[in-house]
Formats: sequence, C-alpha cells, structure tokens
Amino acid sequence: ARTRIDGSLLQLGLRLDVQPPYAASAALQLGQLLDSPQISGTLELQATELAAINAAWPALRLDARVRATGTPDRLQLEANASSEIEPAGTLQAVFSGVLQPDLLLIESLTLKADKDQMELHASGRLGLDTSQPVMELQADWRQLAWPPGGETLANSAEGELNLTGTLDAWELAASALLDMPDVTTGRVRFAGRGDQQSFDIASLMVEALEGRLDGSGRLAWEDGFNAALDLTGTGLNPAGLLPDWPGQLDLQLQAGLQVEDDGWRLGLETARANGTLRDLPLRLEGRGSYRPGQLVLQDIRLTSGPSRFAVNGEIGEHLALDWSLDSPDLSTLLPTSSGSLVGAGSVQGKPAEVRLIATLTGSRLRYGGDRIDALSLDASLDMSGDTESHLDLRHSGGSVSGVVIKRLELQGRGHPQGHRLELLAETAPGKLALQIDGNWQEPAWHYRMMTASLTQSGDESPWHLVAPVDGQISPALATLPEACWQNACLLY
Repeated sequence: ARTRIDGSLLQLGLRLDVQPPYAASAALQLGQLLDSPQISGTLELQATELAAINAAWPALRLDARVRATGTPDRLQLEANASSEIEPAGTLQAVFSGVLQPDLLLIESLTLKADKDQMELHASGRLGLDTSQPVMELQADWRQLAWPPGGETLANSAEGELNLTGTLDAWELAASALLDMPDVTTGRVRFAGRGDQQSFDIASLMVEALEGRLDGSGRLAWEDGFNAALDLTGTGLNPAGLLPDWPGQLDLQLQAGLQVEDDGWRLGLETARANGTLRDLPLRLEGRGSYRPGQLVLQDIRLTSGPSRFAVNGEIGEHLALDWSLDSPDLSTLLPTSSGSLVGAGSVQGKPAEVRLIATLTGSRLRYGGDRIDALSLDASLDMSGDTESHLDLRHSGGSVSGVVIKRLELQGRGHPQGHRLELLAETAPGKLALQIDGNWQEPAWHYRMMTASLTQSGDESPWHLVAPVDGQISPALATLPEACWQNACLLY
C-alpha cells in the first residue's frame, strides 16, 4: 500500500492506495480543523476478489464506492456497490444515510438482482447512544427468490417487514406472498418478540389451499436449535397439492424440532385432521417422531368413509410395528382401486432377524388395469429361526400385467436354513408346478428345484424336470442353471 498526507491544520489531505487483491483506494479531505472541522472522503473498491483475500470467503468480485461529507456531528453517507455472484448474477446495492454520534439514519437502502428481478427497499434508524443499538427498520421487497439464481424452491412476489427494539428485546412483524412451485401459494403473516437467545411467535397466519392456518410458536438457539409450533387449520383443500384428492379439512398440529451436536429429532405431539376427502368423511389422528435411523408411530388411525387403517410402533434398528386394515371398499382409500380387503399383522425384531406375521383376505380387487377376484394370505415368517415359519398364499381369478391368472397357490414351511416351497400356477399360457427346497445364507437365498412340471395351454402332455437343479438369488446375482426336461420320453 502507499499513503500520502499533505496540507496544514487548516486543510489536510490524505490518500491511501492498497494493491490487489484488496484493490482499494481512499481519499480524505479535512478542513478547518482548528475551528469547525469539515470532512469529505471517498473509498473505492475496484474488482476486489474476496476469495483471494481469504479462501473461506465467497468467490465474488466486488466494485464499490462510498462517499462521506459533513462534520463529525453529522456525516452524509452515499454508497453504491455491485458484484457478480453465481448463480444469482449481478447484485447491486445503493445506500443513502446520515451518521451522527448517537444515530445512524438509513434514508434508503436498495438491493437489486438482475437475474431474478429481485428488488428490496429498506429504511430506518439505528440508535447508538446506549450500550445496545436501538433498531427501527422497515423493508419491503418484490420477486424475492430462494435460492437466488438457481432452481427456485420458494418465491415471494411481494412482502414487507418491521423490526424494532434492541438485541435483548426486539419485535418483528412480516407479511408476504409466498409461492412454492409444485407445492402451494398463499400469504403468510407473523409477529413476535425475541432476544439474543430466542424468538417467540405470538401470531402466525397462512392463507393457502383455499383455507387458513393460524398458530404460534417459538425458536430458540442458545443451546443447539429448538423449534415448537402449534397450528390450527380450517377449510384446507388438498387438491392444490394432490389434484386427485379434493376435499375440505380442518387440522390441528403440535410439532417440535430439536437440533443438537449429536443429531436432530422431529416430533409430532398432536396430529389431527377432520373433514371430507373425495366426498368421503375423513378422520386422521396420531402422534409420532423421527430422527435419522428411527421412525416412531403412535396410535395412527385413519378413517375414510367405511375404511379403517391403524398402525402403531417403531421402525429403526429394532422393528416393533402392528397394523390393521378393514376396507369394504378400497376406492375410499385409493382412487384407482376397488374391492374389499381385510387384514392385520405385525413386524418384530432386528431387521436381519425380523419376524413378520400377516393375514389378508380380499375379493374383487382392482388396481389400475390389474384385478384379483379372490386373495388370501396367512404368513408367519421368522428370519431368526427361533420358530418355524409358514406361508399360505392363494389367488384365484384375475389378470396382472396383462397375464390372465386362473389360480395361484404358494405354500411354504420350515426355517431360514431349511425350508420347502410349493407353487402351483394356472395361467392362460399354461400350468406350472414347482417344489423347491431353500436355504437362506445372508445375503443369498440358495435353492434346489426338486420337482417341476410345465404344461402349455392346449397340450395335455406336460414337461417334467428330470433331475434336481441348484441355484441362488442375491442382490448382486441370480442364477437359473440349465436343466433337463422330459416330455413323452424325449429329452430337451
């Protein structure tokens, strides 16, 4: 850098030039120093590369000019700056204000981003005569988008906020139009009080989905981060999010979020919905929580028309889940389905040694273009091997993926390390019967096809497997070895 000072106590000049990467220059003129000092100065940054100064700073180039004129008791400040920020494009800032010993008056502050056409205006005052600055700030904006310049997750066409108080006692109120692409649009208003450790949301209102959400909450960041939210919704129409699910719902939600050094947890103390969905009465209630690796569901109960579904338990390093379903008409749960389905079951144990119990009975089942006229399932699978497993699946009449299935039966019994499966399938192309002995050895299922017969439709002479063959199925490999089949004393 280079500094030059010249003049006298009546008129003193100072010039400072700093070489890149700072690329800064400053000029200061001081007049009438012995009587009534006058100040006139400028500071300029020309293509200053912030990342070249400190690698931890953002990689952007900054051009700026600041001018100050007046006396020590009152300095008029004018500033403008511009920067290229990827992916936001060019960001421009223009500031005008007055600095006094006990006050910073922000006459106007304007921020503009050309790529998103974002524009923000702010004004206010900052009191400096106490141990803590006293704030009175107002701001409004147009076309505020997040993230800037990239694929927009949230956009606010317009909004405003007011901030008053000190760091130990401040008040914040805001109102904004909010647009979340592919999610919803609406207006958000909130107001509350805060300090250096927390922010209490006294009132929160969201107008969206043809209805309204009202609530309150609290944010705290002194020890980790904690958030609590209490919401009540009225007249909400889910069709704004899911076009095939129109309705009118009232909601009650109490939720909390804790973020600490060892992880985070989201909890739902109360979750309740009542109203109509697809012209059917609906009721949903329950509680739960989630942290990475564990989902807890507490007494989740759903009623949609005549259909009822319930689930309770947890999914994580240990599984303990119970469920039940009673739906005389599946279309009351899924728009593209029909038929009746009744069942119950449980999942218990560690994922590698899980025990699954399930019973299902269904009739006249339809989903999309697939149909099953009758279905029954009775299964008890114990992957730990402590108890014997059994499986009985029966399906009669139907069509799946365009294949007509007249009958399908699958029975099994045994333990993971030694079990037998028997399959009988009658379809439009033909009839298949198999008997397989299996042996599960993590991560592969090893099998031996003991007997097999295949009869093509219209042919009364079946093909039979001549001798047992071995194979295996795993996430990385599936084998079906060559086999010898016999039909009418011919080998193929």
